[in-house]
Amino acid sequence: MKVFAPTLLVAIFLASSNAVCSQVSNVVLSSNYSLSWSEASNPNNCTINNYVVEVLDTEDSTIFQVQTVTNILHYNFNFLDMCKSYSFNVHALTSEFVLGPADSYSATTEPLDSANLTLAYVELDENEGSDDAIEISWDLASDEASRCVTSYRVVYWDERNNAQEDFVTSKSFAFEEEAACRNYTVQVSAIIGNPNIEGPRLTTEFPGHSKVPEVPTSIDVSTTPDSVTMIWKVESYETNLCTMLALNVRTLGAPNDETDLRVLITDDVLRPDVIVTLTGLSPNTVYTSYVNAENEAGTSKEVTVIFQTDDIE
Repeated sequence: MKVFAPTLLVAIFLASSNAVCSQVSNVVLSSNYSLSWSEASNPNNCTINNYVVEVLDTEDSTIFQVQTVTNILHYNFNFLDMCKSYSFNVHALTSEFVLGPADSYSATTEPLDSANLTLAYVELDENEGSDDAIEISWDLASDEASRCVTSYRVVYWDERNNAQEDFVTSKSFAFEEEAACRNYTVQVSAIIGNPNIEGPRLTTEFPGHSKVPEVPTSIDVSTTPDSVTMIWKVESYETNLCTMLALNVRTLGAPNDETDLRVLITDDVLRPDVIVTLTGLSPNTVYTSYVNAENEAGTSKEVTVIFQTDDIE
């Protein structure tokens, strides 16, 4: 709460009932934090010098007082915090420094149109969530309106521009990744529900998690007396966007220049099948090949293929 130095009451005395003014009425706090009340009735013809307002911050349990002059029946409490509960007691104060009975009023201050709903940041929580989810968090640039915020709007999309929208009450959000290495754009804004006020949207871009490819799938293996041709299918682009680099084939017993073969892949959205041909093999011989796929995140597990070359006719 902002610090306020109230006018000090020099002395307030208790007096006989015929010196006490009647209670004020109709105390109300407006949306712009102006407290008003009706003039106290004066059956005892006492002289009213001031009105005294006691304010209780019910959250912090602090009390302060202000005074007005006789003909002023309102006070602008523009220093109060937004969306906070307060109690007000209004008394008439006589020229003999005697307080009349209080009229009490309790209210929660409303959010102002000037509420600062700007976000300070939206960041990626690297240590939260799983490898298949993006988790983000954020905070307001100022605490001024934090208790007024009823929800946050989160809009996110990837390279395909399929925007999705959610509303959350916490300052964090997680969503599942549809494919590895997909880049995401996220917009977050703070909302006050009543009245309906929405702050500026903060836009941030995040890279998705990288992920090694799934093991390649053998489509066909055909042999001759001195060679083998394999056709392999690698993981589709839709499930893993991480750039595919190569197919690695390690064949036991093959000639030295064929033992460890790295077939480079020119990656694109179609990801055509990869053809691998080993030559210089011996006829009618059993070979074992260990094959893995490699992308920018690393290599897949190996898959084993056992084949036998043809006999010489």
